[in-house]
Amino acid sequence: MKTLALRMEEHNRNALAVAHWLEGHEKVAGVPHPGLESHPQHELAGRQMSGYGGTFSFCLRGGQDAVFRLLERVKVLTLAESLGGVESPIEHPVTMTHASVAPEVLREMGITPDLMRISVGIEDVEDLIGDLEQALKKCEEGTGRLPFLILQGTGLFGVRIWTKRRLAIRKPLCLDRPISYG
Repeated sequence: MKTLALRMEEHNRNALAVAHWLEGHEKVAGVPHPGLESHPQHELAGRQMSGYGGTFSFCLRGGQDAVFRLLERVKVLTLAESLGGVESPIEHPVTMTHASVAPEVLREMGITPDLMRISVGIEDVEDLIGDLEQALKKCEEGTGRLPFLILQGTGLFGVRIWTKRRLAIRKPLCLDRPISYG
């Protein structure tokens, strides 16, 4: 708690710098960050907030395949659903935090396959931007498959586990004991 104010200042500063950089990149379709002048409620946010926060979303041109290729290549950013730590996690809501939500509900919520969420931490902002830049440069390369370990539902009683390379395991989900894939 003693360092919270200092960390929040750095989160805000870094997130706004990353958002500005992303907004100018040709492979990025949009960055709805309230700290950007392009945001429709930028003025309102400026009146109501002392900072714009460290978490925001952005959309990539090229859809979900481009998202997976980017996630395959980031090195400083960490693929994770946890937001708000000192590190910089990045995630794909459609296949991670909102994987169990019906497609029509996702559309209503504005959660699209090209949407990514990032929670910018307190690392050096040039390292974060450099990581995104090298990953975006290489977005044409790769498989376009899920580049990480993730559980993805296949129906009421099934689950798939994806790894960097391929679909690794497909097992029925056992509801009366913890899942074990060891």
